[in-house]
Amino acid sequence: MYIIVFRKKVFFTNPTENTLLHGPVRPALLRYALPIILSMVATQFYSVADTMIIGLRLDADALAAVTVGLKLGVTPEHIRKALDEFQNMSGRQEIFEAKGCTIINDCYNAGPESMAAALNVLGNRPGRHLAVLGEMLELGDCAQAEHYKIGRIAAEKADMVFAYGPHAGRVLDGTITGGMPEPMGRAFDDPMEMAAALKRSAKPGDVILFKASRGMHLEKVLKAFLEEEK
Repeated sequence: MYIIVFRKKVFFTNPTENTLLHGPVRPALLRYALPIILSMVATQFYSVADTMIIGLRLDADALAAVTVGLKLGVTPEHIRKALDEFQNMSGRQEIFEAKGCTIINDCYNAGPESMAAALNVLGNRPGRHLAVLGEMLELGDCAQAEHYKIGRIAAEKADMVFAYGPHAGRVLDGTITGGMPEPMGRAFDDPMEMAAALKRSAKPGDVILFKASRGMHLEKVLKAFLEEEK
């Protein structure tokens, strides 16, 4: 068994079981039970430094990779170095600085779960939060309800919402009932109009999330936003 400290949370991992990741462990358990656990089992303790990996979904992947690495004899120092140097694929929670803003490019795809996770990443970063959200496709009869739910989440995590697609209105319904002032949410039928509005609204220091299903081609909005005025 290994005990891994990751992002100020503690996880148990057991490489001999089918499930590699167990945790996080509640603080009360750490305070009272950890000394007993350490004395009873052959446990190794590792501290994994904070990394550029963001979002709960990627944290779980990283911890599973850490467990496999430890089981195969990779040193904690090499694991820390690899995590620190990790870079996401383009369009998948890719973070970079541009025009004085922090850009979270997550245009590759979107569903209700990943959209909620991306908004959580946005809300946890310092700065004013702008969410540029496109349609979540292929939701069938659940589309209206799911876009409304995302609007409610966006109201908690973002300061402004720019929504694009057939259900953009439902997103804004959610932001309003979620407590966001109505002028802070806008719906668009034309992606280039959305890019132009974003240019007018964005300020240095802002954190801007771009997230949509692949078929919405939201990367074109990102590209238009980044282009310098001629």
